[in-house]
Amino acid sequence: MPVMQNSSVRSDAKEHVVTPSASVQAEARAAPSFWSRTRRTLVATALLFFAMLGYITSRYIHDVPSSVSEFFLALTAAMSVHLLDRLWLFHDTEESFNRMESTIVRNVLDETRNVVHQLEEHTEEALRGILTSIRQSVTSLDAMTRSGIAQLYQTRESAAIDIAADLTSASVTKIRIIGISLNDFVLHKGSPALGDAWSTIRERIAASRFPDADDIDLKILFIDPSCLGAQLRSMAEARLHGYQAGRLGDDVRTTIEELWKLENQIGGSEICRMYRLPPILFLVLTDTVAYVQQYYFWSTRIRNEEFPVFRFQKLPSGREHQRNSIHSELEKHFDWIWTNASIGLREYHKEHSTGTDGGILQSSLINIYCDPSESLKRMMSLLSNVHNRVSIQGISLHSFFSATSSSLFEQISRLLLEDKVYIDVMFLNPECEQAKFRAYREFTFARRGPAIDRSEYFSKTHGSSTLFADTEAAIDVLKAMVEDIAVKKGDKNWVPKLRAARYASSPYCFIMRTDNHMLVEQYHYGKLSEDSYGPRIILGKDLPLMEYVDEQSPLCERAGRLPFDLLVSHLDFVMAQAEKLPVEQWAAEAVGDGR
Repeated sequence: MPVMQNSSVRSDAKEHVVTPSASVQAEARAAPSFWSRTRRTLVATALLFFAMLGYITSRYIHDVPSSVSEFFLALTAAMSVHLLDRLWLFHDTEESFNRMESTIVRNVLDETRNVVHQLEEHTEEALRGILTSIRQSVTSLDAMTRSGIAQLYQTRESAAIDIAADLTSASVTKIRIIGISLNDFVLHKGSPALGDAWSTIRERIAASRFPDADDIDLKILFIDPSCLGAQLRSMAEARLHGYQAGRLGDDVRTTIEELWKLENQIGGSEICRMYRLPPILFLVLTDTVAYVQQYYFWSTRIRNEEFPVFRFQKLPSGREHQRNSIHSELEKHFDWIWTNASIGLREYHKEHSTGTDGGILQSSLINIYCDPSESLKRMMSLLSNVHNRVSIQGISLHSFFSATSSSLFEQISRLLLEDKVYIDVMFLNPECEQAKFRAYREFTFARRGPAIDRSEYFSKTHGSSTLFADTEAAIDVLKAMVEDIAVKKGDKNWVPKLRAARYASSPYCFIMRTDNHMLVEQYHYGKLSEDSYGPRIILGKDLPLMEYVDEQSPLCERAGRLPFDLLVSHLDFVMAQAEKLPVEQWAAEAVGDGR
């Protein structure tokens, strides 16, 4: 409807512009009347004859001064020119002026139309913009009303006075606060209003121990300084302007001390917990309002680059309002983190439960595989992209070297054939005491008859165990692999880049190293009852497979010993102490036999 009205205004404007311009142009082109033009010509003719008569008379009358004769002669010439102009040249001049006038009028008319057209377009565009802004404003206001947004602040500092007023209101019975270090409140490092508000809350909490005091339900969440989210935040702040990376951790540790004192002061009631998540939002929530500010991994601590603060009002009770109440959803958000993703101050501060994030960063642990099928895919990927070294230590290594030619077997065979990567393979010596202990434990899983003493098993049954048979078979498969590749190469002097050995030490873990990656599964004698059945029951592939790398995470503030380096040292020692298998002899004999 507004656009149609605007179009009618534009049509009216065109009519008003065209009509006066046409009338002006018609008047300008209207010629003088015939009598008016004839009268002027007759007057000019009469004056010419009068001048000629005066000149002739002055020539024939004596005693007339010569100046009079010259005057009439000049007048005769002037009137002759004027009469000639009236009779001939005037028409050309008039036509020229008419053409000039028409051109000027036409140009003025065209320019006027263009100006009017532009004004119409700009006016229509402006009206559309105004209408769009009005619609957007109405939509925004409606959304704000439905969501309960009562006010918007550019920064937390500009909202501090209102936050403090709502926190310290005498009618408040519930307070929920989520922050990072909470230095604005507890450490008084931000707006004085927030620091003063915290002092008031602390006094009120301390007074709540007395029977006559008003009860206040206070819960506070702040970040665990050793979790990944805290490390990301701390390092992000250090990207620019040279801020110290550990500043956040220092602030949080000071906050822990202050809040621990407060909990002890009020009798040990838990009012504070530490969340182990990336910082999501700053939240101050009371019975009736909630202040929210979104967090992001900013690269500077400059206040004018922080997100604005929203003030949400609790909507009236009722199904329609509660469904859209951000205030109630924020309280549920707080409760969810409090219950499922946080740790108490006693557990952290006194019982030294530090969580997993810090240890993962310090140890450069990058993957944990609980599903054997997923760990197999990872091993295949690492073997497919290795460039320098592969080291494998296990028990029988049946998964790598079996008669059925597994995918792992194909990868090892390819690497050996390409002759670019150094390979170490370490089997558990099936005749050593440690192998007998492990095989005996596996034997007990499938035993359905009378129990057999360990010593009896060692002397009579071990030679037929699954572990013994699988290890011997795997070594035979490795030998056949070397022989086949030696024959393909046909070089009597070929020395495989392979070391194979049988170790007799305790089988601590399965290890596979590929260049700068290390996969580790801890060995043990445990087996769950539900897994202790079936035709083939062995120890292994029950605990998670850990993957370490040889470089510490850039998010780690404190450097520590890398498990990768320790495991490299372990592999070197085991290989040095193990019984070497005659790999070079296998290759030489295969070429010599001409297989």
